[in-house]
Amino acid sequence: MKKVLRILFKILELFPSFGTPIKVVNFENLIKEFEKRGDLEKAREVRTTALKTIPTSHHGPLLRSEGEDKLYKQKDYRGALKAFEKAITAMEQSPSLLGVTAPDRIYAGAAQAALFLGDKEKATKYYFEFASLVVKFSENKKLEKALKWHRDTLKYLESQLMSAHKS
Repeated sequence: MKKVLRILFKILELFPSFGTPIKVVNFENLIKEFEKRGDLEKAREVRTTALKTIPTSHHGPLLRSEGEDKLYKQKDYRGALKAFEKAITAMEQSPSLLGVTAPDRIYAGAAQAALFLGDKEKATKYYFEFASLVVKFSENKKLEKALKWHRDTLKYLESQLMSAHKS
């Protein structure tokens, strides 16, 4: 079944109205596969290729992925924040990819990266963007079980921001 879906997605890449968003999803899936296998170098190679191949207006999901890699795996907080901020710009240019881009993860990651860099102003700004998304998500009762990560992340960011503002 997975193979059939991959073939279908490859065919859809050929259609102008679907092409670029489908390419982005295909690249994202390939990156995830390499990350699951623990082959982070190959995942990074694929992401770099995708960023060179895909128009910048559709970079949101790829830049979010890069930001998360730099934040959580490489501990490159400056690079992570830069990737998240570029993802925000791309997200605004291509709303058709909003679900794949995952703005909640972008804003949460940007807030964390800014905190690690000691940039309280940006951390606060991105925290509030993330918090407003969590409020919107909370309105949908079907998402209740999926919101655990969001609430845990909010609590973490709140505690870090409180500490940062005291110092």
